[in-house]
Amino acid sequence: MGKNNFSAIILAAGEGKRMKSAKSKVLHEVSGQSLIERTIATVKDTHSAQIIVVTNKKNISEMKKLFKNQVLYALQSQPKGTGDAALIGLKGVKENIPVVCVMYGDDTAFYQAKTIEKVYAKHLKSKAVATFVT
Repeated sequence: MGKNNFSAIILAAGEGKRMKSAKSKVLHEVSGQSLIERTIATVKDTHSAQIIVVTNKKNISEMKKLFKNQVLYALQSQPKGTGDAALIGLKGVKENIPVVCVMYGDDTAFYQAKTIEKVYAKHLKSKAVATFVT
């Protein structure tokens, strides 16, 4: 399959307070692999044009260890919520990429690449301004 012309912004800056753990939620493991690793693997399988991981100060070094230069990083220096994290990620999107897909670093770990690709194709076909998956 060829490259899809969308930028994937992965929101992974949350502190995971509800997990009652010092470790951020996206770094927790399921079957030996962190949620963020699963998410990135799924998104890589979509052959998106660009992957931007929005992370926090606490996790940036861990993310760089995990993914090196496979993704771009955007730092949310202060936790101001999902909208702010998405805005920070948008600043890294290349000008020639017409579609942006914003995903959570934890929940997307349980998607399949073909699901993301189907939503992308439906979005293009419908000529929608925005498409949401819930």
